[in-house]
Amino acid sequence: MIVGDGGRGPARLLRPFALGLGGGAATSLDLLCRVVAARSPGETGACQPERETVLRLCLRPRSVAEVSAVLDIPLTAARLLLADMIGRGELRSCADGAKAVEEGVVLRAVLDGLRAL
Repeated sequence: MIVGDGGRGPARLLRPFALGLGGGAATSLDLLCRVVAARSPGETGACQPERETVLRLCLRPRSVAEVSAVLDIPLTAARLLLADMIGRGELRSCADGAKAVEEGVVLRAVLDGLRAL
């Protein structure tokens, strides 16, 4: 989207993700935190297209990093968008992923799987 200042200066490019995100507070969502849709896409309540895309993407749990990569938006923008959607009840956070990594559960499972080969 091209944004000008009413003809007083050169137009500048405004990234689409900047339109829907305010200057919200920093969020506690980390890269490995998993989110899942709390409602189906298209369910009652009009939603912005990017939010509907996130809901379709998160029909199964996805990490914040994965959502950011699939949507091709910066991680900070993804964290703000997902935190806002969690606040509105559109998504649920499954923070167990980060806790499991801290405790080494995932690493142990990977090692056990490799040993089983």
